[in-house]
Amino acid sequence: PQSTSGYAPIISSSEQPSFLNAITDLKEIYSEALVSAKRGVAIIDNQYMVVQDEVETGEKETVLRWAMVTAAQVQIMNDNQVLLQQSDKRLGLVVDSAAEVKIQTWSTGPRYEYDSTNTGTLLVGFEAEIPANTKQSWRIRLIPGSNSSASTTTFIPLAEWPHN
Repeated sequence: PQSTSGYAPIISSSEQPSFLNAITDLKEIYSEALVSAKRGVAIIDNQYMVVQDEVETGEKETVLRWAMVTAAQVQIMNDNQVLLQQSDKRLGLVVDSAAEVKIQTWSTGPRYEYDSTNTGTLLVGFEAEIPANTKQSWRIRLIPGSNSSASTTTFIPLAEWPHN
C-alpha cells in the first residue's frame, strides 16, 4: 500500500529530444516497505515510452505490484509481454526484469461500497517478490503498434539517465 501522506518529488529531468525524461523519488510513498524507491519515465526517440523502477528492500521481504488501469482489450502474449487493443489502436507492453515476472490482470471493481464501479476497465501488470535487503529494478516498455519486440534499447540505470 502507498502512504497517502507521502510526497514524491521530481529529482531529475531532461528535455533531450531522444531521451525526454523525469525521475521521481517515491521513498516517502513506500516508506513502510522500502528503503529506496525511484521511478523514471521517458519517451525514447519520440517512438515509445519507458517506465523504469529501482527499489531496495529493508529488513523484510516485500511483494510489490506494478499495474496500470486500461479500458483496452488485453491479450497476454507470454509472461512478460501483453498486447493492449482499443478500437484500431494497439499498444505493446513489455516487462524487462532480471526477476521472474508474470503479467496478469486484476479487477478494478469496487472493494468498498463508496468506491466507483470503474466499468469497462481492469488492471494489467505483475507482482514481484523482493527478498529482504535486496535491490531490484525493472523496465516497462510501452510501444505503439503491434510489434512489441521492437525498440530493445539497453537497460540504463536511472543514475545514468540524461538530466538538465
